[in-house]
Amino acid sequence: MKRLFVFLLVAGLAWWWLGPRHRAVTLEQLATLPPPTTQSGPGHSLQVIIPDADMEYYTVSGGSVAEIRDSLYAQQPVRGFDGHTAWQVSWNWPGYGRPDCDLRSARLETRVKVTLPVWQPPAQADPALVLQWNNYAGNLALHEQGHVQRARQGFAKMQQILHDSTCADADAKLNVVLGEMRAADAQYDADTKHGTTQGAKFP
Repeated sequence: MKRLFVFLLVAGLAWWWLGPRHRAVTLEQLATLPPPTTQSGPGHSLQVIIPDADMEYYTVSGGSVAEIRDSLYAQQPVRGFDGHTAWQVSWNWPGYGRPDCDLRSARLETRVKVTLPVWQPPAQADPALVLQWNNYAGNLALHEQGHVQRARQGFAKMQQILHDSTCADADAKLNVVLGEMRAADAQYDADTKHGTTQGAKFP
């Protein structure tokens, strides 16, 4: 039993050292992580998790800033942007479009998906480069979290409309909020220059 424990311990350490060099964290955990140093080994890049969103990642590679940037360009989810938040919302209820509808049985279906890059550092990655990437990854996730929060706020407003409205005006009110949500996303990107003012720029 003791030998089995030692074997599993060694295997676990080997996986941590030799396995995929990224670590999944939330934005809250990110603030507490110590920076990588030459004494702590090559370091692990971050896979940041945003609550209240479906996460999707794409892997980039490279051992220098230029190589990483080229890999990002080649795989961006939307041309010109390293990260992307997409949300969808739809609504329906029995008797939709009729004055005798049943708003009490209304259904509001929502989805938010965030796509972010994950860098796979080479074995001898410069700790300074790992730190630069991790700062960028955290700031990019922070920017996308802003989109997620705005979407969730809009969904909550829509849910309240379904509770307070009538068959005659519910659909129109929901479409007004939908337009407001799209405008809020556009304004947020304009105010932050798509995250640049929040540090979401590499290099």
